[in-house]
Amino acid sequence: MTSLQRFLIALGIAVAAVVPWFLTGNFDAPVSNSIFGRWAPDIFATNVAVGFVGAFALRALWLGEGRRRGFEAFLFVASTGLVIGTLEIAAALGLDYQDVVGLPEHKRLTRIKPWNNPSNLRDQTLIFRHRPNVAYAGEVQGDLVALYGIATDRSYSIDVRYDANGHRNPEPSEASGIVLIGDSFIEADLTPPDQLQSVHLRRRTGKSVLNLGVAGYGPHQELELLRRHATDVGAEHIVWFFFEGNDLLDVDRYQFYERFPESYMNPEATFSERSFVNNLMAALSFWTEPRRKVDAQAARERRCAYPQSQTSENRDLYFAYSGAELRSADFEHLAEVEKILATARTVARDAGAEFHLVFVPTKFRVFDGICEVPEGSLLLSWKTNDLPARLGRLAERLGVPYLDLTPGLRAAARTGESAYFPDDGHWNESGQRLVAELLASLKMCCGTRAHHDR
Repeated sequence: MTSLQRFLIALGIAVAAVVPWFLTGNFDAPVSNSIFGRWAPDIFATNVAVGFVGAFALRALWLGEGRRRGFEAFLFVASTGLVIGTLEIAAALGLDYQDVVGLPEHKRLTRIKPWNNPSNLRDQTLIFRHRPNVAYAGEVQGDLVALYGIATDRSYSIDVRYDANGHRNPEPSEASGIVLIGDSFIEADLTPPDQLQSVHLRRRTGKSVLNLGVAGYGPHQELELLRRHATDVGAEHIVWFFFEGNDLLDVDRYQFYERFPESYMNPEATFSERSFVNNLMAALSFWTEPRRKVDAQAARERRCAYPQSQTSENRDLYFAYSGAELRSADFEHLAEVEKILATARTVARDAGAEFHLVFVPTKFRVFDGICEVPEGSLLLSWKTNDLPARLGRLAERLGVPYLDLTPGLRAAARTGESAYFPDDGHWNESGQRLVAELLASLKMCCGTRAHHDR
């Protein structure tokens, strides 16, 4: 073989090994859950394998002795396969690499759906629940950053501690005058323990407050929480928070779970979830994700300017839930919610407590018409629906006090006090305090006067 022939073959092998990286990578913008923001984990692994074959082929071509070089390549592949195989056998026998090479526990909060989070326990009725007496801390980004590709270096310090039942109660008490039931707005993992709504409410009312908020729960699960934990604490008031963004969707999800429990209720993680290779690729995706210099298109389409903001960090706000027109399925789910709330009211009254219903608006509903929306934004086509009024009429039929938080949150937003994180859909520390003030000042929790805000 001449030198020219050898060079041309080597060039062809090199091109064949390098070209797939360019053909399979996303070079328009970094993509979440992809390695270096460019390659999906399976594509990345395939390209590595192709590059490995090409490297050994080039080595054999330049050094000669193809049979010997081929044997060396075989030994390398065999030894690598043996190591990986041994690691995967351990996974097959029960070792969960999610806790070895997977994301740190605190990073899972905004990256993994709670019902898929290996940190949580399986529960036959609740689907999942937090492990009791667990504590972890660290830095996390807002839940919209990776979801939509927001360019930011902002992160939040979290300090999460769960009580014996897996709830965020910094000062557990056997007796609680007020019980709060809801989802992530009430659990509030991005909020420091001493700034939780439940803590603010206790300071304002002098009553012990039990926080039963769990991120990812819907009405069915919240009813179960009421039955398990709120009926024997001597509560005077039980406050149920309904979030318009996903509580109707949660009804659908729970009904799907009731039909197909195996879809959620694997007693332990599947082999694929425990796999060393899968978790290694997931960890590489997270740790190699580049910092964005500009917002991705999805982020730009969900962004507005908030010139009234009292702080510079809140000048750009991002939104997830649009509050679109209600569909026929939503009306069916709302009817199911009414049945659940009727049962919850009865359970509360049987326990000697007054039942209250609170409407939690989406971030978009609060800032609609307040922030400045640029041309081309999806926000221009978003419309708010009449769900608050419908829930108010539902509360009237049930004969329970009802509070729509929208007016109070919008009033604060107009003065420049945002109740929300800029790049997350939840209430910030100001929001937690403000909601506690709305409840306390209206005597929603602590007096005898029922309040209806329509």
